[in-house]
Formats: sequence, C-alpha cells, structure tokens
Amino acid sequence: MVTLQREFDRQRVGRTIRRGGMGRLRTRMRVTARHAARFGIEIVLLGLMVATVCLVIWQDSLLRRTLVIDPVNTRGFVGHVYGDKDLDGNSEGQLDPARPLAWSCILRTAYEYPFCGFEILFDPDRFARGYDFSHGGTITIDLNYQGPGDRLRIHLKNHDPRYSLPGKNESNKFNRVEFPVRQGFQRIELPLDQFAVADWWVNGNRITPELASPQFDNVVSVDLQTGSAPGAGPHRFRVDRITLEGALISPAHFHLILLVGWLLLITAVSARRIARLKSDLAYQRQLEHEAVRRAAEAVAAVAEREAAQCLAEESRLRAERGAARVQRVLENTSDCVFSVDSDWCFTFLNDKAREQLGASAEIGTSLLDLFSSDQRQAFSHCFLQALAHRRPASREIHFPPRNAWYEMCVVPEDDGLTVFFREITARKATEEQARWLATHDSLTGLPNRRLFQDRVDALAGEGKSAFALLMIDMDDFKQVNDTLGHDAGDALLCEFAERLRSAVRPGDLVARLGGDEFAIILTGVASGSAVEQASARLFERLRAPHVHAGAVLDLKASIGASLFPTDGRSRAELLKHADIAVYAAKADGRGNLKLFEPEMRSAMQSRMSMVSLARDALAADRIEPWYQPKVDLKTGRVIGFEALLRWRDAGGRVHGPDTIVAAFDDPAVAGAISERIIDSVVTDICRFRAADLPFGHVAINASAAEFRCGRFADRLLGRLAAAAIAPELVQIEVTETVFLGRGANAVEQTLARLSQAGVRIALDDFGTGYASLSHLKQFPVDILKIDRSFVRDVATSENAAAIVSAVVNLGRSLDMDVVAEGIETVEQGSWLMAMGCALGQGFLYSRAVPADAVRALLLALPARQQAA
Repeated sequence: MVTLQREFDRQRVGRTIRRGGMGRLRTRMRVTARHAARFGIEIVLLGLMVATVCLVIWQDSLLRRTLVIDPVNTRGFVGHVYGDKDLDGNSEGQLDPARPLAWSCILRTAYEYPFCGFEILFDPDRFARGYDFSHGGTITIDLNYQGPGDRLRIHLKNHDPRYSLPGKNESNKFNRVEFPVRQGFQRIELPLDQFAVADWWVNGNRITPELASPQFDNVVSVDLQTGSAPGAGPHRFRVDRITLEGALISPAHFHLILLVGWLLLITAVSARRIARLKSDLAYQRQLEHEAVRRAAEAVAAVAEREAAQCLAEESRLRAERGAARVQRVLENTSDCVFSVDSDWCFTFLNDKAREQLGASAEIGTSLLDLFSSDQRQAFSHCFLQALAHRRPASREIHFPPRNAWYEMCVVPEDDGLTVFFREITARKATEEQARWLATHDSLTGLPNRRLFQDRVDALAGEGKSAFALLMIDMDDFKQVNDTLGHDAGDALLCEFAERLRSAVRPGDLVARLGGDEFAIILTGVASGSAVEQASARLFERLRAPHVHAGAVLDLKASIGASLFPTDGRSRAELLKHADIAVYAAKADGRGNLKLFEPEMRSAMQSRMSMVSLARDALAADRIEPWYQPKVDLKTGRVIGFEALLRWRDAGGRVHGPDTIVAAFDDPAVAGAISERIIDSVVTDICRFRAADLPFGHVAINASAAEFRCGRFADRLLGRLAAAAIAPELVQIEVTETVFLGRGANAVEQTLARLSQAGVRIALDDFGTGYASLSHLKQFPVDILKIDRSFVRDVATSENAAAIVSAVVNLGRSLDMDVVAEGIETVEQGSWLMAMGCALGQGFLYSRAVPADAVRALLLALPARQQAA
C-alpha cells in the first residue's frame, strides 16, 4: 500500500512539473479577467448614474401618457349611440355607416330634457380595466358639428364598484364638463381639472361628499352628449380625433422608483463582490483536490472496461436466447414460412409450410420443382423483384388446382430469401363481394348508378358505335308503398327489374338508378324506330299484372329516350335529354315512350319557370283567392262564391292559375298552394261575417293529391272549428279524376267525413272526361256543375242542349242542385232557365274579384241584373 502511494505521488509530481508553466499562464489569465470584470462594473455604475440624471431632467416627456381615438385607430374601442327613450323620451340616434366616429340624432320636444349622445368604450373585452389619467392632463377633440345647439357635454366615466348601489348596475362615476360649440369644424381643448361630477348622479346614487370629487384613475369611456336645453331637430356630429393626455405616474413616485432601483443595484453589486471572494477560496480548494480526482478517474476507467466485457457477454447470451425464441415462433405460427438459398433450395421450413407445399418439400430440395411453369414464373418474378431492390416484395398468387388464393411476402437475406405466405381465399371472396355491392343494387341485383355511369362514359368515350339511353320511371309506385307498405313496393321493384332484364338483348345493360327509377343502355341502336321496337318489348313484358299477398299490382312505366350521338356526345347531355323525355311522357298521360326532341327542352324550361314562379309567389305571400259569385238565375241574388286562385308577380300584376299550371304537377308545391288558399279563405270568411255580408257560402277546389295524404278532412274541419266557422258555409268542389285509381277508398272516406260534418260536395266539370253514374251513387255528391263547354253551345247546338237538359233532369231526380258554369250571354241564361236550371255563374254576372271587392259586388249585382 505504501509503495502504491509513493508511485502515485511520484507520477503526480511529474505531471505538476510538466504542466506548471501552463498552470501559471491560466492563473494569470483568471486574475486579469477578475480585474477587468471589477473595472467594468464601475463603468456600468457610472453610466447608470448619467442615465438617472437624464431621466430626472426629461421626466415630463417620459411620463406623458397619450391616448388617441380617430376613424383609423378604432381597434379596441366600441361606440354606440343612445337617446332619451329610457326616460320616456323619443329621441333617436343613428351611426354613420360610412365613418366609424360619425353619428346623428333627432331631438324631440315630447320629453322635458331631451338628449342624445355617443359613447366610446375602451377595451370592452376587459371592461373596468381602463386608462389612468389621475395625474392630470387634457382632452382635445377635433369636432365637426351641425345642429341647433350651442353647447355640448363630455363625460369621462371612471369605473369603481364602490359607487354601485344594491340592485343597480351603474358603477361608473360621471365626470363631466360642458363647453360652447359652434357650427362646422373646431378643436376643443379641456383640462381635466375643469371636470366635475354630475349632481344627478351623486344624488341618485347617494354618494358621500368625500367620494363625489372627480376621479380619473380608471377611465373606461368618453361620452359626447348634447348640452343643457338643446334645440329640437337634427344634430350631426363627426369626430376626427380625440386625444387624452396625462402622466403615467407622479414625479414623486418616479423619484421613489429610481431610488429603489439604485438600492437594489448596490445590493446586487455587493452580493457579487462577496460571491467572487467565495469563488477564489473555492478555486484554491479545487486545485488541491484535482490530483485526487484524476487518480479516481484512472480507477474508474479500469472498472468500466471490466463492466463492458460483462455486458458484451450478456448481450451474446441474450441474442442466442432471442434466436431460439424466433425459431419457436416460426415453427408454431399459422403462416407458412420457409427459406431458400441462391439456388432456390430449401434451408428452412416450418410445419405449416410442409403441410401446404407437400411431403416433397424438404431441406435441400428445390422450390421450383414443386410448382408448374405458371406458378414458378409467379414465384420467380416476386423473388427477383426482392433481390433487385434489396427490400421485401409481396404478391398475391392463385392456385387453380385448389381454387385458392395466397398472399406471399419475400424478404431478401444475405444468403438467400425468406418467404412468408398465407391463404387469403376467404378475404378475396369478401373483397369480390364488396366490389359487386359497390356497383350493383342490393335489392334487385341490377347494376347501380355508378356502374351505369361508367358504362355510358366508356361508350361515349369510344365513340365508335351508336347507342340509345332509356330512362324508365315506374308509374304510381308511391301509391303502392303508401297503401300496401314497403314490402309490396320492394316485391314490385324486384319483379319490375326481372321483367326489364328479360326484355333486353344480352349485350344491353339494365340498371336501377334509385327509388323507382331505372335505365337501359341499348347498344348498337341508332334510330328512333329501333328504340320504339325495344320499348314495345318492354311494354309487352310489363303488361301482365303482378300479384303480391293477394293484391293485384300493375307494372306501368313511362320511358324517355335519347340517342348517341344525335342527342348528345356526353353522359350529362344524354341523361339530361332522357330525363326531359321522361317528363314529357308523364305529362302526356304516363305509360308511353317519348324520344327526345329539341322542342321538349323549351317546354321543360317553361314548366320549370312555372314551378319557380309558384315557389316565389308562395315565399313572398303573393297567392290569394279571388271570388266569383254563383247566382239565382231568376232573381240575380248571390247565393254563394267560388274561390279561384290568383297570384301577383313582383310588379303587382295579377295572373290566373294557367300561368303556373305546371306547378300543380309538383306534389310539394301543389300542396303548399292548397294550404295557402284554404287559410286565406278561412280568414276571408271571418271578415265577411264580421262585416255582416250575405255571402252565402264559399266553394273551394280540391285536387286528387290532397286526398291521398288521408288527413285533408281533419285539417279542413280543424281550421273551420278553430275559426268558429260552421261547415255549412263551405263547399268542396272536386272533379271525377279524384275518384279514379287506387286511392278511391281514401277519397270516399274523406268525402263521407266532410259530408257528415255538414260540408256540401260539388262534382265539377260534370259531363266531361270520366263521368259515371256510379260515382253519384258511391260518393256523397250534393251538387252537379255543368261544364262550360256545354253551356257555351246550349243556344246553338242541339246536342249541347240535350246534354244540359239531361243533367238538369238527373239532378232534379237525385235531389241535387245543378249549377251551370261559364254563362256569358243573356241568351245562354234564358235557355238554362227554360230548361229548369236554377243556379249559374259566369262573366255575365261577374268575373272573379278580390276579397275587398265582395261588398261592392253584393250591392251592385242585383241592380245590374234588374237593369238587364
């Protein structure tokens, strides 16, 4: 131990001798640095003394606080105009939208002390944290004023919650001053010591005298207001600039801050000197312990080498255990794993790989001997790709003998390749099913809109051969869903799809685009006659009804067709023109084919314009009922009115229903129009009764669409009950078209419900279209209305006269009232009276008039009839 200590001392002395010169140099440098640092501190202190003297000399400029408000610098400020309305006054104020700090107000004389003003709030997001001008200052305003007043007021509101009373929100002290003002531009400069607290504010808040003095330590707003006893009339203000100037702190506080700063600086310098003395002592101790530290470092280096050897041995053992663990994982994994060398011979196979590759797969055998040439080519391609790029390569491989799919991943190694593969047959089947569902309709199995559009795009893009595009819309499909349920609707869609599929050629495509809309692509079709032949086959297949759950369902459709390239060269054009043709087919009675013609586009645009006009009229509340009287043909007395639709355009011109006739084919728009007419009629009946007008009754026209919803009777009777209107004052006029179709039962129930409640039912346009005596027996009809086409020719045509006479006799036999429509001449009225028709309406008596003209019409019509 003594020998080791002597050797250590000898080596330390040698190192000290060798490094002695360099040590002395470092010591001198440290001493020089300490002297320079000490001298630099004196220089800094001298500079700070000079800076302090300059701060005291220029303290007035440094402590000045300026706040500028102008139309450009409005960020952080919010202004609002107010008047005296809260104090029973009626003065109003309004901001100038073209200039942020300009406003105007009109003072009325109804209030004893009228006033208005404009308040600018500082930083409203942090309200009650305003600006400090408590150390004196001025406020300068550049103002342009026009008005009858000669004095204005300024409030500088100071926020302090001590001034708020319980139950009141006002916590701002109103420091104000009143000053003279002249017309036009002027600059007003007001010292803050001229401001005083408003007496009304002190008295209203019961503030103690010591708190009633002006205060500017927390100014939150500037308030410019009309002065005392201002003149009535318009006052206009435009502020170009508001400048608030004051001191940040008082000179005494400023001097105190400087004094405290010097005390802190002297304390810091003294502490630094003491710290340096302690550092010198610590440095001496550090030199004494440096030799001991170096010896300890040598011992630690030896220990580190021994520890590194131990760690290397432990890492080797861990790697061996990891390799064994990987070997066990590869042997027991569900994936097939094998390795091959550069000659494609197996160097490793797990059990799963032996099971899949067969008994001939053993270590040393060639992989290529196990597969056919096609499969060998797939393996080789993936292997060569991994070797060429030196990164894993993957590929899916199909084995036809087993009808199985495999996913293979090849990883390059230094001495060959490692292959991972697994069977993915189930996944491929799922993917194929997903691809099929993405392009086919799940209900009918037909191609969907996406596949249909892709096929049209492909055919149009090739442009090699002509083809036809058919859009097919099922007729009355919604009625099936509404009456028999969605199960019946789904069954009908599937049957419809199957019949379409069976009616086309193998190369054609049938698709379901959605809902009850289908489409067909007829390849190689270039003429309208070919489309008509194909459509004839479709109509033939659809002619037979379909039976579902005992219900017989008709398979009817409307077809619109467009031809490529005659009617368009892109999918958008072809679809648009086929849609237009479908709409034309439906408008022409449904159940037929229409080939697109350019004239259809203008007709479609006209119909769309009508629907748009109707929607605009509904939105602007410009649809209203006008009233045409029904009269006793003998006395001319008005016995009731028929409500007829009229609408006004944006210019106020009145139009009849024929200008928006297409809107009645749109169920949503037609329903909204009916609702609007019924609401207006109920309101007008209330007005007629309030004015004590003998209007008799009002007849309202109802369409088939209103009966399909099943709630028409309840809605109408509910509105009549809410308005206290007797059902006998209302009649419902329907045409025989509402009796036809699958909804006849719902119509019968609705009409029976209305008839039982007292509403009379009139059958309009009787004698035309679908007139049937069975309808008079089945449905509760009270009134027959003879169509105007017969009335027009009653005096000149024997057939027309015979029909009118038959209808009148029929009504008399069934105890029904008969009303003749469209009477325009005295001769027609005489013929009708001679035939026994008692009631009529038409231009001979009056055109339809607005509700406001009904009173005058009731007074004028009997006198006019007597004169005639």
